[in-house]
Amino acid sequence: MTAHFGGRGFPRETYAMPDLIQPLAVSIEQACQCLGVGETTLRALLDNGRLPFSRVPGANPEGRGRVLIKVSDLNALLDATRVDVKCARPRRKAGRKAARS
Repeated sequence: MTAHFGGRGFPRETYAMPDLIQPLAVSIEQACQCLGVGETTLRALLDNGRLPFSRVPGANPEGRGRVLIKVSDLNALLDATRVDVKCARPRRKAGRKAARS
């Protein structure tokens, strides 16, 4: 995307603007959307240590703070739990076996 600045204080030139800024970390809700899992499943991964997280202090000094999960840790979880399929056989239709009898 290209932005044109002109008028007061800005020379009329073309500056390249980044299309998207990728976040370093996401909230629990955003991580659930990224992984396609529910909040209970994600919190279980956090509680048992399979998914690391950071707790950022909030405005309330007595509060526990906001949980943030690094995007790279989400990618690492997906890489660690990846299942490689060697040879996939086509599945039979359910009614096919019954039709032969």
